[in-house]
Amino acid sequence: MPGLRATQEPVHLLGPPPPPAKVLVAEGAPGQVFQGIVDQAQDKGIIELGSLTLKVAGSGQDFVRDLIAMALAVPQLPSPR
Repeated sequence: MPGLRATQEPVHLLGPPPPPAKVLVAEGAPGQVFQGIVDQAQDKGIIELGSLTLKVAGSGQDFVRDLIAMALAVPQLPSPR
């Protein structure tokens, strides 16, 4: 009988679903973190980041130093084309 058919398979009206996000995680001093992210992205064949979340934790002078280093490094990241 022609008409609608119920299915449990997902229906993607706008084409195939996007691939699952690849998560990159790095810890350490700011320079180590950015280099770790670059290395992981290259290893996984990632050519563009959809988003970047940074968390700086600590206290005292080390925290302030790392926070300033992050603030100076972010503007130097390549921008999307």
